Amino acid sequence: MNLKIYHLIFTRLSYLVIADYSWSATNEGDYISTGCESSLDDIATFCDDSDDECWCDNINALGSMVYCGYEHTVNSSSSRRHFKDWYLDECGNLTGTQLDEVYENVTKYIVADPFTSVPDYNSSAIIDYPVGYNQTTYEETYNAEKSGDEVENHSVYFGAGLIAYWAGIILIGAVLRLLRITGLNRHFPNLFLSRLIRAKFTLPALTKKKHASNWLWGAIPTRIESLIIFIWFALCVIFCATRIHNLKGNVYFITTHRELATYVGNRAGILVCYMMILTFMFGGRNNFFIWLTGWKFSTFVTYHKWIARTTVLMLFVHAVSYLFKISNNGSYPYYMQDNFYRWGCVAAVCGGTMFLQGMAFLRRNWYEMFLYFHIVLAVFFLIGAWRHVDELGFQNFAYATCAMWCFDRFIRLVRIWILFGGYKKSKVKAVADETLELIVPYNKTTFRVNPGSFAFVYFGTWKCFWQSHPFTMIPYPEEGYVKICVKVKKGCTSSLYKEVMNCPEKEKDIYISLEGPYGSYHNLTSYDHVLLYSGGNGVPGPFAYARELCVNTNFKGFVKFYWVIRHWHSLDWFYDELKSLEQYSDKIQIVICLSRYKDFQFGEHDALYSDSDIKENNVKVKETKISDSDSAQEEKIMPLQDQELLAKIESKLPHVEFREGRPDIEQIVVADLNEATVGRTCVMSCAHSNMCDDIRYVVSREILKKNNPIDFIEELQGW
Repeated sequence: MNLKIYHLIFTRLSYLVIADYSWSATNEGDYISTGCESSLDDIATFCDDSDDECWCDNINALGSMVYCGYEHTVNSSSSRRHFKDWYLDECGNLTGTQLDEVYENVTKYIVADPFTSVPDYNSSAIIDYPVGYNQTTYEETYNAEKSGDEVENHSVYFGAGLIAYWAGIILIGAVLRLLRITGLNRHFPNLFLSRLIRAKFTLPALTKKKHASNWLWGAIPTRIESLIIFIWFALCVIFCATRIHNLKGNVYFITTHRELATYVGNRAGILVCYMMILTFMFGGRNNFFIWLTGWKFSTFVTYHKWIARTTVLMLFVHAVSYLFKISNNGSYPYYMQDNFYRWGCVAAVCGGTMFLQGMAFLRRNWYEMFLYFHIVLAVFFLIGAWRHVDELGFQNFAYATCAMWCFDRFIRLVRIWILFGGYKKSKVKAVADETLELIVPYNKTTFRVNPGSFAFVYFGTWKCFWQSHPFTMIPYPEEGYVKICVKVKKGCTSSLYKEVMNCPEKEKDIYISLEGPYGSYHNLTSYDHVLLYSGGNGVPGPFAYARELCVNTNFKGFVKFYWVIRHWHSLDWFYDELKSLEQYSDKIQIVICLSRYKDFQFGEHDALYSDSDIKENNVKVKETKISDSDSAQEEKIMPLQDQELLAKIESKLPHVEFREGRPDIEQIVVADLNEATVGRTCVMSCAHSNMCDDIRYVVSREILKKNNPIDFIEELQGW
């Protein structure tokens, strides 16, 4: 089953939905016909009010209307054609030839000014002859109609421009990915100008070292992402404010303020329809553009957030403009009785709530509450938007948005129940008082795990069966299994950890399902030097790349693999993976930095601590702790002969270099880049946000100093 085919089919269907929506651009035919209708209604009555087809069925009304339209299009064949097209659309039983014949005939019988030609003429009484038109009324209505319709036309054009802007960004990303996949980028000269652009423009954080690190609204976009977002925001402001002008003597509005409020409100509202599609599209896990560009899901989440914020601001402009208009003309009570207006208020309130709810502080501390409340708000926002625009000709934007969102949810189910195969009995083990080790069976045919692949894990327990969290996967040594290392935090992982700790051997079988695989794969075999920096539970991704390069005979370069941890016991949950690289010491150098090297908090891994003399050095000493009411005894492991113990551990991993203390990342990266002076170099990071930011900063700075190509890949995903 190829999900890319589903994406292509669905994307094409979405375009068809949008292309088929009921709005159409107005032209001279619409303005002329409206002017003629108004000018004739001002001086004559041809049918009673119940006859909706009067301009088509009544010969006198038809003749008067055609006469007015033809008289105002004498010098313009295109205007004549537009007017005839309008009439033929309105009256399906007529042809263009018949309209020409009507005009030729009506000129013989037209009463130009019935007020002066017909005694006791009453404009409210039905007449049985054709009449001329009121030129003043015609011009006023024509100009007012054209002014308003052109604002709407340009609103649609500008909305399409916003879509085209992101289409251009995606196209550039797709071309760059194609160059990487085909290897054509390796043939481009590493000119100073290209290094300057990457060092100062495409790679660095917006500020010195702040990208993955969170602020009030989340991660700070990189410099190139910030530029893309800034241009987007500027386009939204420009498109909302331009091609809107006041028409002096506009018969549709009493005051200029109401006129401009209406035009600005309409413009902002139509733009929101286009922005809404982008907001929902970029927030989906199964966004087709992720595959097309190779960008991280977190990159699209960044764009999703900023597009959504701009959408809410545009919605605010729409709401305030119309609130000013209806409050100013006294129609507010009438609008409040209309479901169209009420549902618009629902969408506005939901959008504004999501805007405030999206703060990083709330997401980090109450993620599950944030997520499901966010979904509920998004549902009512979409329903409100649909009901609000349903009668305005823009309802299919809501349909397309809903279709994309539902499609994303459908593909999630496909990934869970078809590609992965539903819930499977898996082994969960508590390791080193900090990590849950998941060993999950999977089908290699339908569920392909590449380096950097991650999946959303669903635990089949009553405590958190509704939750899903993303974790990186690596193939387990036993065929047909995948290993996931889960850092124990608050919430689901904490409760699951306590449950497993109470089981024998600190292990428990739990039914687990995986939604995936997600993530973009990077082919690193063409590089001469690969520098992999990881920290804590960010190690699986870089390790998977390291192992792939070591076993790949086509890779002729060298790998340096760093892992920064706090305590020795962290080796427990990754010892087997480290041991598997021992036979490749000619292709890889492994460095493990322990920030609390001398705390000597060792673990219990059977292979790592299998020797009896090592185990004997881990003795239990009872300490007495006096409480306010009574005394209690606690057991604490206190290692003896630490240096001998460390020597035994190091003998188990002879290919690994252990370094004491928190590493100076800047100094390490600079030293490694200085060693890699010949050939192409790739730097990859997946660690704490501050560490990733430091590495990004150093690489962007060193690119200008080196003549050899240097690429940077950040595997850290955060949203």
